[in-house]
Amino acid sequence: MRSKFYLFVSLFTFVFMAVSAIDSIICQAHVPDTGQTKCYDSNTEILCPLPGNPLYGQDANYPLNAMSYTKLDSNGNTLPDSATSWAMIRDNVTELIWENKTDDGSIHDKDNYYTWYDSNQLTNGANAGTPGDGTDTEDFIKSLNDSKFGGYSDWRLPTPQELASIVDYSIQYSTPLTPNAVPAISDKYFPYTQHDRDYFYWSATTTSNYNYNAWGLYFYDGHVNYTTKKNRGYVRAVRGGDYLISRNLIINGNGTVSDLNTGLTWQQTTDSSSMTWQEAIAYCENLNLGGYTDWRLPNIKELQTIIDYRWYSPAVNVSYFPDTLSLSKTSSLLYWTSTSQTSITEVYSKETPIYNTENGENGWTVNFINGYTSYPDKDYKYNVRAVRGGLSRSVVLEADSSFTIPCMALNDDKFSIKFRRTENPFLWIPDVNTLNERFDPSFECIDVNDDFSFHIPLMNDNGKLYSIDFKYSLAESLWKPDLSSIVVYGDIDVKRGSIPVIDGIFSENEWVDAGATVITVEPDWLVTVYYKHDDSNLYIAFGNLIRDGRAFFPEILLDINNDKQTSWQIDDWWLHASAADCEGNGKYNVWSSCQEKLIGWDANNFLRPQDIVEIQISYEKLGLVSLNKEFLDDKKIMGIAFSVTDKINKSRFWPPEANLENPSTWAVMKSSDSWK
Repeated sequence: MRSKFYLFVSLFTFVFMAVSAIDSIICQAHVPDTGQTKCYDSNTEILCPLPGNPLYGQDANYPLNAMSYTKLDSNGNTLPDSATSWAMIRDNVTELIWENKTDDGSIHDKDNYYTWYDSNQLTNGANAGTPGDGTDTEDFIKSLNDSKFGGYSDWRLPTPQELASIVDYSIQYSTPLTPNAVPAISDKYFPYTQHDRDYFYWSATTTSNYNYNAWGLYFYDGHVNYTTKKNRGYVRAVRGGDYLISRNLIINGNGTVSDLNTGLTWQQTTDSSSMTWQEAIAYCENLNLGGYTDWRLPNIKELQTIIDYRWYSPAVNVSYFPDTLSLSKTSSLLYWTSTSQTSITEVYSKETPIYNTENGENGWTVNFINGYTSYPDKDYKYNVRAVRGGLSRSVVLEADSSFTIPCMALNDDKFSIKFRRTENPFLWIPDVNTLNERFDPSFECIDVNDDFSFHIPLMNDNGKLYSIDFKYSLAESLWKPDLSSIVVYGDIDVKRGSIPVIDGIFSENEWVDAGATVITVEPDWLVTVYYKHDDSNLYIAFGNLIRDGRAFFPEILLDINNDKQTSWQIDDWWLHASAADCEGNGKYNVWSSCQEKLIGWDANNFLRPQDIVEIQISYEKLGLVSLNKEFLDDKKIMGIAFSVTDKINKSRFWPPEANLENPSTWAVMKSSDSWK
């Protein structure tokens, strides 16, 4: 049986490996499983269907990374599961560390609640909320950090996605008065979790449409909601990276978008037909897109990872999902997930009987107007976006350019082994001295066979970025590359495409025919650059230029003759876009040239920083219509680099090794379908 594993590794991971002395890096921050192991139709629990049968493809058919937790003491030391007292909980899937709640009247007591308050103008959504005297969320987080709770001083409020990551969606929804009611979370690791309907657990996130509200999560059922910041809510502090937010996205050019953070690949467009829950499952199971047939309906935790709470209607980055249905197109922005609401039992007072009892009749949805989650009847028709991948972990990357497979299976034997690079830059061999050094059965165990292969879509080879397929030979005990599979990212191929509107808005399908690359601003912040051309112009767009109140401005560097000189020549261009357009020919940082509109090229200007900038550059501007037309037709290449710079001129580049002052460090731009 042929096995092919896809290792989605972010640009950040590889760059970090090149400059860091860390021992190892896990390639992805995985999405935890929902906990559901039972299957349902529209009325009740059923036996889980087999592949090819109706309703195959629901949550329980695709187990992800099983929820796994470790108890920690007040010094961060690991405790056994049998421990009866612990200070923190480590999520072994996301690697987040959570505060444990108590029933002892301390700062960690389960009954403490707070108004939402954040005095930081960069993170409070332009509304600080309601301050208190030790009774607001900022006071609470500050107390934890001042005391270095657990030995750490980086505690914070979680994101909505992080709160949802610890929900156990297999637990029946019930109100506190329901007999034997429990919260939708593991009581073994998260005791004293409040699950009433009056107060939820605060997140750090302000709602984008009304900044006097903030998001949170109710643990009586696990749904994400919001309330005014002056209301009181509970807090469970967290520390670690916000890994469950899709900020490292790549448009693959085949109708799909890959998330380098989670390892998931998404259907880029929304199907035009709305569907029932059952129809949504069947649609995804039968989808053939981008050369793949292993698509499925995402579960509730997966679908929440692409919600971007900075935006409203839709609450998603339209740079990557440009056709996400807006209010002008449909009355509903709900998208189905594969997760059922297992059972519902509501009791509101001791005097009333059971209000409602259901068993799998409802399915979880995510509302892409704002990010709200709910569970309507499965017979209603809503939108669908398919997903693939993300089902397991398989490889650990090392700082010395080797990699370890923590669990391999050969016949009846299971083991781990490291593969080291040889002098041949495309050859790895197993190091028998490392056998079982890193064995970890919690990783997916890779079955080795004569036809085993895997794909690395982004590899850094001394600054050269490329993707490559590898095949394993049992006879030679080594991995051999498929050299025909290599795609080098240091050069870009600009294809002919449609004419975009230069307005700073990614309209539906406007850039789907463009190529793309990324500029790393920070490890978890990538600016995406799109490029295409027509008979007269080069079109370039920059997306995701603003985050948490910080803004970067785009620049384009062109070496028309690609002569790779180490200093600027007359054929080199510098183009800068912000509140005005600025240019330099043979020189850079020519701020005296800035005007609202310059001859020969155009960009959407903005008085305030803008998240998307679209640019049109005429060939005539660059002298490529008459004098150099033969150059374009014959060689079809020029030097290019992209950069983004902030207000203090702190720049980031693509390619990463590019130097503003030295055109020889820039990449090559070609057009395989002819420039003119």
